Amino acid sequence: MAANAAYVLKKAEDAEFGDLTIGATTYHYAYVTASKQMSEIGNALTSLQDVDFGLVINNGALSFRVAKEKDVDVSLVAAAFNGGGHAKASGAKLRLDWPDILQQAATTEN
Repeated sequence: MAANAAYVLKKAEDAEFGDLTIGATTYHYAYVTASKQMSEIGNALTSLQDVDFGLVINNGALSFRVAKEKDVDVSLVAAAFNGGGHAKASGAKLRLDWPDILQQAATTEN
């Protein structure tokens, strides 16, 4: 197996899952962080059972992917994050306030 294919497979195996409600629709998605092969990983995530779309996160960049046979428009999901793209492949950028995130994490841990 080629190194890139092995990397993609490993990332898909390590996926975590979440639910995201936008308007009246709740999506079940698989997500991972990655700094390369983002499209390929996103495509692999869409094939996981009961997943509406795959999400790959890279330093605040969001890459949404959905399988052709699924009736999900990820451009609508990306639009919720001020992003855009196509029905089957879209993206957005998160604005992260790291000082606030760190402070909240420290406060909730103690």
